[in-house]
Amino acid sequence: MSGTDRLSYVREVAALARQHGHEVAVFDVKEIMFQIAADRGQPVEEETILDAAGSTLEALRAAALEHVLRLADTTPHFILATHALFRWRNALIPGFDVHYLSQIQPDLYVTISDTITAIKGQLDRQARWRHYSYNDLLIWRDEETFVTEMMASFQRKRHYLIARDQPPDTLYRLMFRPEAKTVYRSYPITHIVDQPGLLAECDALGAQLDEHFVVFDPMAIKDLQALDRASPPSHRDSPSLLPQGRMERGPGGKSGHAVSSGPLAAVRRTDGTNVAVAAAPGGVVSPSPRGEGEAVLADRSAAEVTFNPAEMQYMDDQTVARDYKLIKQSDLVVVYYPTTVLSAGVICEMIYAVTNGKQVFAVWLPPTDPSPFFSYYCTEPVFRSVDALFAYFDRAGLAGDPARD
Repeated sequence: MSGTDRLSYVREVAALARQHGHEVAVFDVKEIMFQIAADRGQPVEEETILDAAGSTLEALRAAALEHVLRLADTTPHFILATHALFRWRNALIPGFDVHYLSQIQPDLYVTISDTITAIKGQLDRQARWRHYSYNDLLIWRDEETFVTEMMASFQRKRHYLIARDQPPDTLYRLMFRPEAKTVYRSYPITHIVDQPGLLAECDALGAQLDEHFVVFDPMAIKDLQALDRASPPSHRDSPSLLPQGRMERGPGGKSGHAVSSGPLAAVRRTDGTNVAVAAAPGGVVSPSPRGEGEAVLADRSAAEVTFNPAEMQYMDDQTVARDYKLIKQSDLVVVYYPTTVLSAGVICEMIYAVTNGKQVFAVWLPPTDPSPFFSYYCTEPVFRSVDALFAYFDRAGLAGDPARD
């Protein structure tokens, strides 16, 4: 999706891969299309290219992908970055060509998604996108993810949803360490968001998990932060709610804040397989309530924006669907529970995980026993400490070797 600087993300992934001895080329379909048009003496402009005839866009895209196929034979790995689709003048314009994706045959598709506010801030700086409402962008973000996932399903390939605030090594390890297990972190953010000590302990567990697993953190998506402040706390019970500001990284230098807006990319491995990357938009919000039924946010450009009730509901619904998607793509769910107040969001995630064939392991820290409705959905009896959890992982052989080179 436009507006999320996708190349800065995939280039960080490529740079990380090179540090580990994997040479990765990055091919951006848009840049190649523009270069081909210029070489033919018919340059195109970003402001007007989507108004070109469909046949013109198809021809340029086909020429660009033919060029990529030739270059692909010269590099052991490559990332192909492109859009799945464009939402333009109330119509959908394809961003990729199924014929060429079938020739590339990536073995992994990824959608890189993010909070909706920064994408709006980025696009508002460009005249052609400035009139897009949050509703338009929410729909577009959904469409990007859906189309990419359907393409992956058509080719019987894996599809992952990755938040922009996840470090580049998340995608790197999915590409080059496919044996590493994946984990979804579940925790009652609503109930501990104002307790920095508990949040720090939760992050410490996340950093420890990250040493052995590829970890998906719902906290990396910030859509509901301002909405939580604009409505009674009892209305929000989602593990995706965040305190103000960007997510802090754990130890080991994992501080990359990379962006990817193009919904598709492919990476060729040394064994001849390929990886596809998809992306959607995001941002950072800093909440403050405005009148009833509205949420006020400040995006990265510090401009105030508002969500209407329909957009707020859309973001609520997307958050639930997104977190379930993160669970579905994970091998395990690890629940961290430091409070006796039960979270509807956490319980729902545990139920969804178990009924979708996932193992659920919970660290329960209160001195009292958990509700039977909590422990019922745990694969093993609850663990009373993080050390006990990792001791079990070692005995069961779940963690394996550290999930990094």
